[in-house]
Amino acid sequence: MKILQGRRFICIQILICIAACKLFAAGPAKIVSCSPDTTKQNELLFLTISGSNTHFAHASGTIQVWLVQGSYNLIFNSAAIHPSSDSTINAEIDLPYNVPTGLWNLHLTEPVDGALLLNNALVIDSGLFIHKVSPNYGSEGKSYALTLTGYNTNFTKGSGTSRVWFSQGTSTINASNFIENNDSTITASFTIPWLATSGYWDVNATDQKDGTMSVPNGFFIIHNGPISITSVPDSAAPCETLSLTITGTNTNFMQGSVSAQLWLSQGTSTTINASSYKMLLDTVLNANFSIPCNADSGYYTVNIRDSYDVITQPNGIYITATAACNALFTWHEDTIPHTIVIVNKSKGLKDVWNFGDGYTLVGDTGSHTYATSGNYGVCLMVSDSTKSCRDSMCLDLNVLKLKSAIYRVIIKDSAESVPTGISKIHNESEPSFRIYPNPSAGLLNLDYQLNSDASVTYSICDLLGNCLFKSENQNKPTGNHQVQLNLRQFNAGMYVLRLNVNGQPASSRFVLTK
Repeated sequence: MKILQGRRFICIQILICIAACKLFAAGPAKIVSCSPDTTKQNELLFLTISGSNTHFAHASGTIQVWLVQGSYNLIFNSAAIHPSSDSTINAEIDLPYNVPTGLWNLHLTEPVDGALLLNNALVIDSGLFIHKVSPNYGSEGKSYALTLTGYNTNFTKGSGTSRVWFSQGTSTINASNFIENNDSTITASFTIPWLATSGYWDVNATDQKDGTMSVPNGFFIIHNGPISITSVPDSAAPCETLSLTITGTNTNFMQGSVSAQLWLSQGTSTTINASSYKMLLDTVLNANFSIPCNADSGYYTVNIRDSYDVITQPNGIYITATAACNALFTWHEDTIPHTIVIVNKSKGLKDVWNFGDGYTLVGDTGSHTYATSGNYGVCLMVSDSTKSCRDSMCLDLNVLKLKSAIYRVIIKDSAESVPTGISKIHNESEPSFRIYPNPSAGLLNLDYQLNSDASVTYSICDLLGNCLFKSENQNKPTGNHQVQLNLRQFNAGMYVLRLNVNGQPASSRFVLTK
């Protein structure tokens, strides 16, 4: 057994010696050549390195490849180095557009063979190309002025640039015009068509001297979809200042704000220009409009024009012509027992009265006798077909104050003129306030006047008395006050706004539409 083990050991040693002899007899590892041996600046170089007595495929560690010229090094990314056999390595590198020209030495290190060198392995010649496009991305439907910067180009030396364009496969987008600024720069104007294919496009230019030059994936087109805007609030009244917040989709407000114009329009003849505006984001802006007191009622289009976009929002704002259609009446207990007098101040309009007990009356004047006492909501609805306007007002008449169960309401026509914006009141002892527009599409304005500092609350209730919203108690100074209520979460129907000033209540009904 010991003799056999000794013989086996001797055989292994002999085999090791034979392998070592073959290794040393083959000579040292070295780089023989690289292909190609000539390239140009700004090119993607695919290099095949051939070795002799090398062990590239058996290298267990990282292989490093780089080019050297003096103090300048071009290092290949390790992820782009791929041994295909013990004697061949494939590597790639994207050469800079301004890399020094001339001869370059090739260096390679790997764990088995160590450091290898091939002097004067590669020649880099000067290239002629476009190396920069700015800006290099944009959105469909937009216009851009692109600057193309060349290297070793001859744009103005009698070459005559004949065309600048984008290309993606067989699709092309031509520049509408271009200017040769100097031998190395061109400014070209492009308008990206709607529905242009999103993604990378090659940028191309051709002239008579330099030929055709391309920048692969030089411009990226973003698919944003159509431009649109929405406006809040969506209603206004004559004589008021409308502060509008406009929110855009795929807009460029901040970029195009230098030459921006904002206005409201109705048809082709009526325009209301913004008195001021402020761009907050590319998608948000605030604008102020002074609505004329003689503004026609109806829907208005919101318009924006800037250096990038022309955008409209049809029927974006509804102006309620309060001065043309203003439902307004007051009431008081008459000296005649069991009689309430309603003074109608909505002269000259078609008036429809609803007395809250199922009885209606059409006209400026009239009367109605209630059968029982109670709390009735009297509503006046006015309209004018020639001015396409309508308005309504509702007040609660509490007949429990009367001593008789049977009483009469008399409607009188007032000869008083009704100034624009007059408050809708119950009687002289109750708080003075106004709500508009009525009907409201979701945003309701409450204007009230205080003759002295007061504690104020207001609430929104349904006709059954259920209060759906109530404000906190607020201490307000003397003067005029305005509150805008967002009621879009409520269902369409009739509601009551109740205002309480220092414990003195007042209420008015309004209609909410959807």
